[in-house]
Amino acid sequence: MSRGVREEYERSLRALGVRKGAIPGELETALQTAQGILAEDPDYILGLVAAAQAAIELGMEEEAADYYRHLVDVYEGEVARGLPEYEMHSPIMSSARSDAEAFLSR
Repeated sequence: MSRGVREEYERSLRALGVRKGAIPGELETALQTAQGILAEDPDYILGLVAAAQAAIELGMEEEAADYYRHLVDVYEGEVARGLPEYEMHSPIMSSARSDAEAFLSR
């Protein structure tokens, strides 16, 4: 991923409440927010990415793996929904599946 794309990806994650180096309380809040989104729409890619990333930052590897497994399972159908926010966060969308697969293959 190029530097510019990586920066846009990180900006998008920050917009979702997840950022590297965040203090645990912020990460727990980000995870709770993502979980609330997923309670309403369990296949929502941006919620799955935010939840997985927050879980990783909190050291919750198994929970992150669960979110990423689900993301891989639903990715194609979700992209087909063509939601406007998926377009707005295209850097996340373009790497979500490959990031999930890379994490799961570790």
